[in-house]
Amino acid sequence: MNDDDDFNESDSKVSSGEWTGFYIEHHHPRRGWMHLYLHFRDGNVQGEGTDYVGQWSIHGKYDTSSGLVSWSKRYVGKHQVHYQGTITANGIIGAWNISNWNSGPFHIWPRARFELENLYLSEDLSGRAPTILAGTVPITPPDVA
Repeated sequence: MNDDDDFNESDSKVSSGEWTGFYIEHHHPRRGWMHLYLHFRDGNVQGEGTDYVGQWSIHGKYDTSSGLVSWSKRYVGKHQVHYQGTITANGIIGAWNISNWNSGPFHIWPRARFELENLYLSEDLSGRAPTILAGTVPITPPDVA
């Protein structure tokens, strides 16, 4: 048994390992792509990653029964961002916020789901404004309360 086995969750929708995805900032014309390493175990999620702002760590909670997940992402030496989302067949979709100052939608998924990344990258290349897609149908991201 290796160390990664200590973090495995039985629900395949929240598999530990490499994830990818993005967040959308209303003042920024492009997606903020993220590269994540997440560990799901016993209702706790932790991880680390990078995006254009810098390196960060994640600590939070999830519930496979309700499908709800929330975490805080703390940038090294910088600010903290709060995420709330729903576990779906296409990853985790939800909203982020920074202390009532800024907010927007996000979508992350296991790195092995190449079709989602290809879908979003083709949308990026089209020059359209970024959206959150489920399959090939745009969906309205949840509002941040």
